[in-house]
Amino acid sequence: MKILGLITVYAVLLASAVWFRPRAFVVISASMEPAVSKGSLVLTLPSGKYEVGDIVAFEHIRESVVTHRIIAAKNLAQGYLYSTKGDANNYEDAAPVSDKKVIGKVIASIPFAGNILGNPWAFILLVYFPLGFSLGVQVRAVPRCL
Repeated sequence: MKILGLITVYAVLLASAVWFRPRAFVVISASMEPAVSKGSLVLTLPSGKYEVGDIVAFEHIRESVVTHRIIAAKNLAQGYLYSTKGDANNYEDAAPVSDKKVIGKVIASIPFAGNILGNPWAFILLVYFPLGFSLGVQVRAVPRCL
């Protein structure tokens, strides 16, 4: 029964990831401090509409992703155009962002997690090792249940 419960939990997590399409990014600059610290992991969800004040991740030049706050929005015939700015920056971003370039709204920020998850050894130790240990314990318990 424990294995079935564990499989159910993993299935629900996988289904929610597919259904809601969250994406995670590591913040590599201090431009959004104090709201989002350098080295944080931000989780984003796509939304139908973004508003002034929302912190969003968007595609920038050379396939990089920027996380900044929307400070103005214009509704044009071909969609929305957003002016963005990092909270710690003195000036708004030079180029406005098309709604087609917005990846999603930041729904959570986990300080320092980006530093940890950016290191492959830390990721293995903090994610794969506990997951493998959990599954190993459950599989090992199967013969005793039969």
